[in-house]
Amino acid sequence: LMLFYGRSKVDLAEGGLLRAFFENADSRLRRYAISFVGRSLGHASAIPEDVLERFRKLWEWRLAAARAENATGRPEPLAEPSGFSSWFSAGVFPDDWALDQLLAVMSSGLSLEHGYDVAKRLATTAEVHPLKSVHALAAVMRSDKEGLEFIGADSEAVAVLKAALASADPEARAAATVLVHELGSRGMFGFRRLLEKSQP
Repeated sequence: LMLFYGRSKVDLAEGGLLRAFFENADSRLRRYAISFVGRSLGHASAIPEDVLERFRKLWEWRLAAARAENATGRPEPLAEPSGFSSWFSAGVFPDDWALDQLLAVMSSGLSLEHGYDVAKRLATTAEVHPLKSVHALAAVMRSDKEGLEFIGADSEAVAVLKAALASADPEARAAATVLVHELGSRGMFGFRRLLEKSQP
């Protein structure tokens, strides 16, 4: 169904097949569908801009729907938006847009799938978008109560923090400093050397 949508075989029209799916499937299946899109795009090459634009519209619709449903006082937030991690990791959408969507998901209190892959992408966005990248890295860390998402991602986290600490943006530097101390409070003391290196 997601492939048909990307190929313009189905659309988001009221009463259409795609809307019927998202209105009737449970949250876990909807999350799988969203995640499938990102994984598919990540393995594709030369994706036409109109296809990416269609998927951006799909995502923005689903995020708005999730926010509206969560605002009704559900006991737990919908899991569906957490599938956006595969979209972010695919690296096919503009960095600024992708970071904004990632932060919107994290602000809803959801954990992301595949935090290591998200950290890898953040390591590539941090030079141009240090503040958003360090905020996203912090959100991944704070949602990862057991610290499992940082296993194997030390070099990626270092790249994000180094870029933020070297940035001309004082907010990015401050956010990176806070995150280094938070990581230290969780027993990840190795990051503190970045603060020493960043001192004039």
